[in-house]
Amino acid sequence: MLKVIKNRFEQGHRTTKYPEEKINLYKRFRGLPTVDPDCDPAVVQQCAEACPQEAIDSASCRIDLGKCVFCGLCETLSEG
Repeated sequence: MLKVIKNRFEQGHRTTKYPEEKINLYKRFRGLPTVDPDCDPAVVQQCAEACPQEAIDSASCRIDLGKCVFCGLCETLSEG
């Protein structure tokens, strides 16, 4: 146990502070995909059917970000 504590103090800091300067995002960055709760259910269903990864659940109006590949098809179908 003492060896572990000694090694930890010898290693020092492993993290850095968050950068002070603002991060530049790519022009193509569209942000986090979400489903508007006021959206027409027919549009949500259309987006769910077009999704290549089946990441959109039209019943609950949610996007599974683990499956989503951020292709943008849902954005183009729903006109933004």
